[in-house]
Amino acid sequence: MHTVGYLLRNGGTDMEERIVVTGGRPLNGSVKIPAAKNSVLPLFAASLLCTGEVRLQAVPRLADVEHCMALLRGVGYAARWVSTSLSLKHWVQADS
Repeated sequence: MHTVGYLLRNGGTDMEERIVVTGGRPLNGSVKIPAAKNSVLPLFAASLLCTGEVRLQAVPRLADVEHCMALLRGVGYAARWVSTSLSLKHWVQADS
């Protein structure tokens, strides 16, 4: 499995264009990536850097994807299927 950094340095997974992120500005928007396990799993890791909800569309229902969802749940994320999409969101617990 490749890291997100590797994918970005090498043009992603069969992406037509290279994505280069520079500067200190917040990112917003969407990128269409072919639905395959090898493109989805690095996006799970990248979602750890996000503060809001992450929606991944056209995700294949594979055992590796389910295992990654379980790992994210174990570190405090809500990971659920919405049709063929995945919704990932970090739950922040209020101090008692």
